[in-house]
Amino acid sequence: MIKGRTRGSADNNGYVTAASTELSNPYGFLIYRSHLTSDAPARTFHLGRPWPAGGSTTARGQVLVRESWLGQQIKDAPWTDMSGLSWRDARLSEYRNHGPGATVNDDRPQLTSDQAAAFTPERYLAGADGWNPVRRHRPVPREPGREVLPRDDGWAAATTGTTGGSLSVFDGTAITAKGNLVDGAPADVVAAYNAAHGTAIGSDAGWTPALFTRVHPPQALRALVPARAGGGRLR
Repeated sequence: MIKGRTRGSADNNGYVTAASTELSNPYGFLIYRSHLTSDAPARTFHLGRPWPAGGSTTARGQVLVRESWLGQQIKDAPWTDMSGLSWRDARLSEYRNHGPGATVNDDRPQLTSDQAAAFTPERYLAGADGWNPVRRHRPVPREPGREVLPRDDGWAAATTGTTGGSLSVFDGTAITAKGNLVDGAPADVVAAYNAAHGTAIGSDAGWTPALFTRVHPPQALRALVPARAGGGRLR
């Protein structure tokens, strides 16, 4: 999420970006699947302006805002000039944005689907060495209606009081504690797990996703697992 703070102005409360991208670099700023909010009045915020940093004559800011929710603060003409450099001479564009601040007009260049395919997070972050920032997990064999990570998969240690393995979904349902509703019906997935495994876990089991450090209550799992919080461990 990107939150623009009001300056108290009735017509111009600032700029989300001020990119100074050299013409030799096709990638400057990417705002991808974000949420742009503000406490500023409607139509008083710019998406950006091109900045010729240090008086550069070869800087032509590159910014793409794509597949993001734009709040009411965004101007209908969201790009503007800076330091004598026209925004139309820079590389400022959008792709498939939505929300009250999103619209399409002559002052809002839009990429086509073919063009957008060349401006993904992977392309922006690859660099000269071709680094791929997307982590792909090792495939895990699945059984119908049940998805369990292998035992001793590295997330759970024997001394942690866990089951010795990680469990994200049991019989198609994210781990929950007794008394929670699953698809509108009461469910005790912890008890179901205990019945199917030799090592029992308590009904107060919590979940620590791999990308988080605090222990989450069982009730949070239905949101965390679909959000791809990653492998975790029961405590």
